[in-house]
Amino acid sequence: QAIDERLKADPFQCIVHGDFKANNMVMDQNHIIALCDFQYCGKSCSLKDLCYMIACYCQEKHHDQHAKHSLEEIVLDTYYNELVALLTARNQNKSSSELETELVSIPTRNALQDAADLCFADLCRWMAGWGYWGNDFLIPRTKLVLDKIENGNELRSESEYRDAVYSAYPLERV
Repeated sequence: QAIDERLKADPFQCIVHGDFKANNMVMDQNHIIALCDFQYCGKSCSLKDLCYMIACYCQEKHHDQHAKHSLEEIVLDTYYNELVALLTARNQNKSSSELETELVSIPTRNALQDAADLCFADLCRWMAGWGYWGNDFLIPRTKLVLDKIENGNELRSESEYRDAVYSAYPLERV
């Protein structure tokens, strides 16, 4: 519950597909991809679709000693660089008066990683009810997140757990 609450408060909010997989994509003869099946579409942390893609469709048998998927850094770095370029361009096209009220803050790469960590843990929770397909890294990846949250402590209440989530993954002001 605390991870879900923290993700809902994350500054990386947008409209996500929610079931981002090959079966919900179609491609035309010009290689233009369109999405279908918007059953789980809604406002959420934007990293949910990226983490779903990494966990379900970027298969690998060996993960590094930190239980991260080998493509995680590449995908997140690419996403972050594109996001920074887009937000920088958006800010450059604003007048000085617009910047005072409409400046779009650029989050840090660490904030992006925090969001991804929590999205992987949330996906693992969701997949526990459906089955783990397409990966062998999601459970150990989630264990890293939970170990960071618990920090060697036995958390005895929901409020202790919530406080630990926000301590391990503080919200960045954007």
